[in-house]
Parts: sequence; C-alpha cells; structure tokens
Amino acid sequence: MWVRLALFERTMPEHNEAKKRLHDHYEKTFINA
Repeated sequence: MWVRLALFERTMPEHNEAKKRLHDHYEKTFINA
C-alpha cells in the first residue's frame, strides 16, 4: 500500500492535494483499526 503511495507521489507530483487526502485517509484507517 505504501509502495503505491510512493509511486503515486513520484509519478504525479502535481497531485499533492490528492496525495495528502489519501495519506490522511489511510492514516486514520490504521489508527482506527
């Protein structure tokens, strides 16, 4: 999963906002799990 995020960050650096939202979503999911 984190590998996908890393690839997403490298291949689409202009989508920083979307990346932050994805990161926050996964972070909250792991904290709640």
